[in-house]
Amino acid sequence: NYQGDNGWYSSNGTNGDAIKGMASGNYDNYKGDDISWIYYYGNNTTTIHTFLTNDLNFEYQGDNGWWSCEK
Repeated sequence: NYQGDNGWYSSNGTNGDAIKGMASGNYDNYKGDDISWIYYYGNNTTTIHTFLTNDLNFEYQGDNGWWSCEK
């Protein structure tokens, strides 16, 4: 269902240009599909941020992400 012009998520601290990819899938073997963002912070630092579904909404899994790499 369309969530309106404001969407279902907003943040003053997120740079949309730094989101390099998005994916969905059932990451935790729960009922619904979850989503993830591949976020590039600069200085060769990338993190995958994950939002898990709980049947009503998506719950952000924290700033540390599920995977991070610094080179």
